[in-house]
Amino acid sequence: MLSSNHPVFRKNAMQHYMRGREKDTLPVFINVPLSLVLWFLLGIVLATGCIAWYQQVPTFVIASGVVLEQNQMQHLTSDQSNVALFVPWSPMEKPQVGQSVALRFGSHGEQVTGLITRVEHQQSNPASLCQKFELSQDCLLLIRQPSITLYVRAQELSPSVYAGTPITADVQIGSQRVLSLFPGIGWLAGR
Repeated sequence: MLSSNHPVFRKNAMQHYMRGREKDTLPVFINVPLSLVLWFLLGIVLATGCIAWYQQVPTFVIASGVVLEQNQMQHLTSDQSNVALFVPWSPMEKPQVGQSVALRFGSHGEQVTGLITRVEHQQSNPASLCQKFELSQDCLLLIRQPSITLYVRAQELSPSVYAGTPITADVQIGSQRVLSLFPGIGWLAGR
């Protein structure tokens, strides 16, 4: 038998205990497959954010206008423009010659496209525009604020058929980042 003053396995037990204390044990809060899925989702969110940061969408302004009569076309334009659009004046909005414009007219909202052929950047008040284009008294309902004039050539609109017809149009005035459309974070995109 062993003597009582000689501890059995004491040295081995102490070494085993000390080795156990030296190891770093981390608690497992989440399993590995789930953490991989979460990292993948984070990557998708970051990629979507980058796309939203750089992607541009067009901005439009709604303009009112009128189809020009034959004598107005000859007097006011020399480039076969047959529509005059009145865009509310703003220093930020700069329509350019050659841009496409979506025109709507008639009771059913028929839609045609046209190209801007000339831009008069000088703003005019509604009364002077009504006088210049020989519009009726209710033209103040058509033009409500100081505006610039765009001349548009729309091939599908015959002046002999549609002369004097009121028109509404969507005019592209620029573009902005998708991120600027989100409330509260538009300032990040320079809005």
